[in-house]
Amino acid sequence: MTQIRILEGKKVVLTGAGGALAHTIGAALLEEGAKLVLVGRGDGAQQAREKLGAGTATSADLSTLEGAQELRKYIKGASSLVHTVGAFSMQKVQDATQENLETMMSANFYTLFYTVQACLPELERQGNGAIVGISAGQ
Repeated sequence: MTQIRILEGKKVVLTGAGGALAHTIGAALLEEGAKLVLVGRGDGAQQAREKLGAGTATSADLSTLEGAQELRKYIKGASSLVHTVGAFSMQKVQDATQENLETMMSANFYTLFYTVQACLPELERQGNGAIVGISAGQ
């Protein structure tokens, strides 16, 4: 019996590529036949490409709209955007500072907002696509 791979040949843009969450998701996407565009900060995407053994790697700072707009050239022809960028802070909420709050908002909210803002027009133009935001339990 032939295995049906639902993402065979479909391009998927995966953000947060340097993280453990993205690595697990990326491996599952590859198993389903997806062509990955790995997006990370610094050399995170390149390291992810080396670990996964496939994909196109690019670096972008998604905490700014300008950084997220770098993805426009990669979202063309993509069937989906999977966003895994995020961070957490270990202190109790009553001990958190304004700086802690800004760091968490930037990593967990602004990155998703700016990435969707930059990529949604192309996905709408194509008339298809999915945007998935995934976070860890922390």
